[in-house]
Amino acid sequence: PMEFIQEVVVKSSGFEAEHGGALGGVINVIQKRGSNSWHGSIFTYYEGDALDSAPNRTLRRDPTTSASLGVPYVDQTAQYVQPKKDHYRFWTPGFEAGGDLVKDRLWLFLSTVPSLDRREPTVNMTAVGPRTFLESNDPYYSLARLDLRASNKVRLFGSWQYNYEKGRGANFAGGAGPLTLTLPNADYAWGGLNTT
Repeated sequence: PMEFIQEVVVKSSGFEAEHGGALGGVINVIQKRGSNSWHGSIFTYYEGDALDSAPNRTLRRDPTTSASLGVPYVDQTAQYVQPKKDHYRFWTPGFEAGGDLVKDRLWLFLSTVPSLDRREPTVNMTAVGPRTFLESNDPYYSLARLDLRASNKVRLFGSWQYNYEKGRGANFAGGAGPLTLTLPNADYAWGGLNTT
């Protein structure tokens, strides 16, 4: 998460000697760290279907004029379809805190940023009726960093980063591949779910 990063330095020329083997450029990502005074923040991000506009209309072939009805596939008429907006919400609460344990000698930085993702797509299947598939995907990101000034010329640091992800439910939209269900007289497409 960007909340763990203090700054990003991009160098495309004029490298220092320590980057002597670099050919195209150097990108240096610097983690946040504690300072001689304690600072912190609590924050959250939220996105949900109630706050977003409707999906864009898409152009498709009219399934009611398919080859199974005796009309050649190439003669299918085109139509615009307004996709249904499914229920979803993404919530990212988090906090960060950093400061000194021993002034001018030992500093600590802590942060955690879980990302809670809930989706409830509804697919209207002719033979079965509307079905709602519940899906949750929760990555938990945490960082702890300890900096030590051992002497005026020696600085040491150690960091621990925890990235755990837990998912439950039906994952049609971003899975390894489409799931195909065979149902009589149905023709639907939603994300990676195709039913025929």
